[in-house]
Amino acid sequence: MPSGTKRPAFPKKEIGARLRALRLERGISQVELAKLIGTHQTAVSQVEVGRRGVSLRQILRLCRALNVRPDRILGENHDGPRVKRLRDGRVMRRLEKIQTLPPAKERALLQMVDAFIEKHGRPQADRPTH
Repeated sequence: MPSGTKRPAFPKKEIGARLRALRLERGISQVELAKLIGTHQTAVSQVEVGRRGVSLRQILRLCRALNVRPDRILGENHDGPRVKRLRDGRVMRRLEKIQTLPPAKERALLQMVDAFIEKHGRPQADRPTH
């Protein structure tokens, strides 16, 4: 491999910001996340502010704890304004509960939600961008 300038493949500040957004989406504290991945709250805080990096093993633990694919933490998936709307965690908690329903009931509920959005949702052009 050519040895160019050393630049981290995954910048710590960007990973930290994505981790914080995901944690907030799910409505969990740094202390709770730390317990889920087997570390201390200070370690989670340092990662979130970009002072500390994460190992591959830690990424996998975070993915399990937050129920996400690695690309959500590493940055290959760009969510845009939707992340801001989910930060308080209310929508994510409801989605997680929906996933616990029997498959037929889950499908029925999602069909109702789709019909409601189709009827009452604003067209994309009318929606504010944050």
